[in-house]
Amino acid sequence: MRYSNDDTRLLVRYLTGECRAWEEDELRARIATDAELAARLAELEQTWEQAGKYPAGDVDINAGRRRIAEIVKIRPLPATSASVGRSHHHASDRFYFLRIAAVFLILIGATVTAARLGLIAPGAPAEPEPPHESVFATRAGQRATIQLTDGTQVRLNVASRLTVSASFAEGSRDVWLEGEALFEVAPDSTRPFTVHAHGVRTRVLGTQFIVRHYLGESNTRVVVVEGKVRMANDEGLPRDSVVLRANELGLAAGGRLLRRTAVPVDEYMAWTGGRLVFRKAPFPVVAAELERWFDLDVQFQGRHSEVYRLNTTFTDQPLSEILNVIARSLNLEYVRHGRHVLFRPATESAS
Repeated sequence: MRYSNDDTRLLVRYLTGECRAWEEDELRARIATDAELAARLAELEQTWEQAGKYPAGDVDINAGRRRIAEIVKIRPLPATSASVGRSHHHASDRFYFLRIAAVFLILIGATVTAARLGLIAPGAPAEPEPPHESVFATRAGQRATIQLTDGTQVRLNVASRLTVSASFAEGSRDVWLEGEALFEVAPDSTRPFTVHAHGVRTRVLGTQFIVRHYLGESNTRVVVVEGKVRMANDEGLPRDSVVLRANELGLAAGGRLLRRTAVPVDEYMAWTGGRLVFRKAPFPVVAAELERWFDLDVQFQGRHSEVYRLNTTFTDQPLSEILNVIARSLNLEYVRHGRHVLFRPATESAS
């Protein structure tokens, strides 16, 4: 199969209705020129519809989740014991899971049958369950603090996901991040702590640092608050790395690792105190942050290149005030209907 894990996630997010507007636009543009991808999506859509009709009574949901997690990591599936927030054990979760399972089986080339959708055949002897990953996640507008078994504290930013390896307690301390998190790593000279994020690994023995990469962003960012870390490409050679110390920032973009010194660490940590900081931020960045912080769907009518960059900080202001400040600062106007917000250049009559 020539499609990457990112393609797989995008297809599944499309089917589950979780794509952002720009992701749907990107997918439709690719489908228009890629017949194989278009055929793949059509096959998955048909499977999605059929899977919702299968009986779910004999499906072991928890075992199925673990099997699926081994295939490809997407957003938290319903009712995982390690997830942040409330768990839901409803019949709708079973049908949702069955559909996801059917899509995954198609993606790995398996034949979709009712028995395989169950993942564990009814009446079959139970196999010993190996240790499995723990997943912690936050929704849009939600932050969380997590204490790992080694004493490390992780503060997850909005719309983020942390996966902890099955061998974390006894073996290597490896975690995988999608989104943004502040790590305060418990020292252990015999077991380095490693954060994997979008093809970049950050390894430390014990320190405090921030890692950030959201889906759709072009780079992975590491900011060191105290101590030092080594940032490297996951598949790179040892020389493809950079050591970062306190008040330094590392960027991984286009296969290159860059280091910046004397960065304003307080601004990069602002989100941990509920502050939303924009520094020379283009409108697409502003829109993406608003979506993550306030669970909005933000659209723009016009050309992004003609909009000023935003320089401001918000601290606990109501959403209406934040939208008004952004509109005035960028010479825009907006219309809001529920969670949908449309910005456009301000007309003379509105000014």
